[in-house]
Amino acid sequence: MWEVLVYKYTDAEADVAMPLKDLGIDPDTDLADQYAFTKTTASDREGVQRGSTWQCCPGVLVYRRDIAKDVFGTDDPAAVGEKVKDWDTLKATAEELKAKGYYTFASYADTFRVYSNNISEPWVADGETTVKIDPLIMDWVENSKEWLDAGYLDKTVKGQFNDDWNKAMGSSSKVFAFLLPPWGIDFTLNPNWDGEAGAWAVTNPPQEYNWGGSYIHAATGTDNPEHVKDIILAMTAEKDTLLKISQDYLDFTNTVSGMEEAAADDAYASDFLGGQNAYEYYAPVAENIEIAPLSAYDLGCVELFQNSFSDYFQGNVDFDKAKENFETAIKERYPDITEVEWSE
Repeated sequence: MWEVLVYKYTDAEADVAMPLKDLGIDPDTDLADQYAFTKTTASDREGVQRGSTWQCCPGVLVYRRDIAKDVFGTDDPAAVGEKVKDWDTLKATAEELKAKGYYTFASYADTFRVYSNNISEPWVADGETTVKIDPLIMDWVENSKEWLDAGYLDKTVKGQFNDDWNKAMGSSSKVFAFLLPPWGIDFTLNPNWDGEAGAWAVTNPPQEYNWGGSYIHAATGTDNPEHVKDIILAMTAEKDTLLKISQDYLDFTNTVSGMEEAAADDAYASDFLGGQNAYEYYAPVAENIEIAPLSAYDLGCVELFQNSFSDYFQGNVDFDKAKENFETAIKERYPDITEVEWSE
């Protein structure tokens, strides 16, 4: 199950996914090599792990080498990494890019995941009916509006996974970078790129984040617990199997020791990235990701918040109306929600 959907299945009250220990899997020993945040994501509110994943999705900054050379005089990932190492530094870099006629990112939606993945508390706390808007989410609104008005983002690109966003990944685009996990490079950027291989590279993001993950669960009441146990362990705990997935599909998989090995092995280099070994940048991001406990309301909050404030960014509504629209939309999606609490 996808990351923002997983709590629907791991919620203990739903009684949909069995605790792994009931299958004979001890997460503390059998899954000890997994990244800690993936185990948090696969657990219920009491910390009982009810799923497991082979896939870890640390996000990096993926940039055009030719634009980096034109603006910075180098496309070296370490040098570019210094230009994007935090939001304040990246803002100054955005001004450099603008002076040369380039956009830093395609859309305000490109940065949302970085902010939302670093919130300290769930959107809705366990047992409550109030949506609490984390200060980082409001920082995203403020900074997105500032960046859009400053010309650091392409105003014609509204959102993600649409035609304009896809075209922003093409060779005629003036967009410098995207914030993507491994699957985003392989399944989104690569197919939309119409130039030669080797035109892109990866470096550190301005802030660690995760985007995605596909989880395996055992259905409560399964009559094949032994087989389910074997499948979960084979797919999510056997390092050699996961390393083969990484080598064959350039996916970042869920063993800490395996990904450390991949980061130091040229066999994991990518032709699309000009022979760069992206695992060198994925691994340290994954090691530093911390994620707030999920809630059953996350998908709706993430979708509806972006939709409501997209109208604000595009000038269709003012700030207060965007807030009002979100409050209306979230209560319509989840009738049990009684209040939205906005951070100052």
